[in-house]
Amino acid sequence: MADDIAGDWVKDDGAFKVRIERIADKYYGKILWLEQPLDKDGKPKKDVFNPDPKLRDNSIIGLTVLKSLKYDRDGLWEDGELYDLESGKSYDCRITLRDKNRAEMRAYMTFSFLGKSFFFNRVVN
Repeated sequence: MADDIAGDWVKDDGAFKVRIERIADKYYGKILWLEQPLDKDGKPKKDVFNPDPKLRDNSIIGLTVLKSLKYDRDGLWEDGELYDLESGKSYDCRITLRDKNRAEMRAYMTFSFLGKSFFFNRVVN
């Protein structure tokens, strides 16, 4: 049940693919693939909006964007943190499995009802 979220997921709009893995008792997700992996100069995209200038040269592919998500109960993982690549900001997040191949990620600050939802589909090999 807790590991039902593990695996590769693609965002509904096809912008990126993320791999969610369990490390100890929490779940983490890293970027595997980008629909548009190159910047305007034709170079691999970097984490240019990171608030830490020392990290701005890190590649987006391979970057951990989902951290410390905890399994709560069947179909729900909470208390995670989502890093927004487009702003460099981090948000609270939770993931709800709608079925075994579809997930809703909710990103928010303090109150989940004030957040935004994104949908992902499991990559089935």
